[in-house]
Amino acid sequence: MRKGTAATTGIWLASVGAHLGLGLWIDHAAGAGLLGTTSLYAYLAIGLGTQNLLVRGRAAAL
Repeated sequence: MRKGTAATTGIWLASVGAHLGLGLWIDHAAGAGLLGTTSLYAYLAIGLGTQNLLVRGRAAAL
């Protein structure tokens, strides 16, 4: 049900790493606490939730 390749996985992991790195940098620079970590959790929840809905919709169509 998925069409991703190893490159897709690598790009996805790089985006998560970049999001985490930027979040930690912003937290350190601004003294914002856990804003970067919370933002990463929201990013993952929205991204994985959307993927779940799309794959379930395609599976139901079959």
